[in-house]
Amino acid sequence: MRTLHNTMRVIVILLLVISNQVHGYQKPRLFVNTLQQNYYNINVNHLPNFINDKQVESHLINQVGRKLSAQFDVDEIILPDFIEVKINGIYATRMARPSASIVNNRDLQASIISSISRDWSSVQRIWTVDIQVLSPSGIVFSNRIEQILMPYSVTPYLTQMRWLDKQEFASTFLLLVDKTLENNTLKNKSIRLGSDQLINNVVEKEIPGFKTHILTLNGPLLKSQKASLALDTDEQRLIGLNLINSRWKLPSDFDLDDKSKKILEEIMVELPEGSIKRGSIRKGVFSVWQSHELKVLHSQISIKTDEGYKTAPDFVGLFNKENEPKGRFYYFKQETREYDQIKRNRDPNAFGWGENHYLQGELNGSFYIIEFNELTGTVTFKDEYATEAILVLHNINPASRSFAGIMMNKGKKKILFRAKRNRDIDATDAEWYALFSQAQASQQSLRDYTQLFTLLFFAISAN
Repeated sequence: MRTLHNTMRVIVILLLVISNQVHGYQKPRLFVNTLQQNYYNINVNHLPNFINDKQVESHLINQVGRKLSAQFDVDEIILPDFIEVKINGIYATRMARPSASIVNNRDLQASIISSISRDWSSVQRIWTVDIQVLSPSGIVFSNRIEQILMPYSVTPYLTQMRWLDKQEFASTFLLLVDKTLENNTLKNKSIRLGSDQLINNVVEKEIPGFKTHILTLNGPLLKSQKASLALDTDEQRLIGLNLINSRWKLPSDFDLDDKSKKILEEIMVELPEGSIKRGSIRKGVFSVWQSHELKVLHSQISIKTDEGYKTAPDFVGLFNKENEPKGRFYYFKQETREYDQIKRNRDPNAFGWGENHYLQGELNGSFYIIEFNELTGTVTFKDEYATEAILVLHNINPASRSFAGIMMNKGKKKILFRAKRNRDIDATDAEWYALFSQAQASQQSLRDYTQLFTLLFFAISAN
């Protein structure tokens, strides 16, 4: 069949040559009738509709035009003004077709259809590109390729993290168009998304001259708040700790101290007049390696005013054995969901709707702002003025298939929502995450980042 197909293509080209010799040579024009991006059963957080970004769309249209011009000997290429987008078979944007009256009997017509879909037999996503060029006499060119998308690590499979950004989407789109035009028959091959270098480039903008450390995590931190953690530099292990649920006794007269209330006032900007009331409470214990134990408290709070109860960020405290406060924090989150105001549902053209989680407060006399961005998978540690460190939540241990204890099975066929039970910090399948810090960061600051990360996820799991 392949030989017959190539023979027919040669015949079509010969007919075009003969026609040109009879009527006098005139290069045909090429009309791009269809330039389309399809999404089928795709989580918009993982693979957003970046065509909705006009700069990305314009760049792709121009580059596709150049590639077609280099491939086909034509006088002119007529490109669409925008790229059609279909989400689950429904047009999000639709382009106008050229009228039949402007297409003469020498012109070529092209169709380029790119599709990203989910493989229902696994957790894989597949990107296909189908290109066809027709003349009045028949098919001039036709080819289709299919590639499996492979994220940089296992984490994007298990979270809301994006699989790629705008730049990587555009470069992958154009790479696949190139491969298709080369008449490449690749199938079931993979394209790796992301790299160490891409991550380093992002971090370098925030922390020039950074140093890299490894945070090791093992255990179901998000599912049952039980985990072991350690932070290693090139020279040594700086801290190791175990987190467990614990029913330690809270004093009956416990209340937020003046310092905790002052921090809350700074976070809320305007603290309503009224009394602070505690809601549901969750407790845990840090067993800090070769050192001591610290008690962890998460409590929902509200403020009782004359007009009723006002919500406030959750309190997260760290206490010693004598219940003296060592860390005072507040946890809150901001939703980035985008809604269709008419249909009252999430906009499929949005670039994702993950949440940003924040922990703000004081530890060991230093004020910190910690932000976890679900879409980028980064935890940023800041003081009041600058970024001190960034933790990238790509699990870079090739022997591990989990994130905070949530696992994917061996063949990448399905996600196991039961939590991983093993908590040995030196297990071969423990999770490894890169922590990038200021070059001059002290050992105490690095220890603080480990505890702050644990406090943040303790609060997230309690919500």
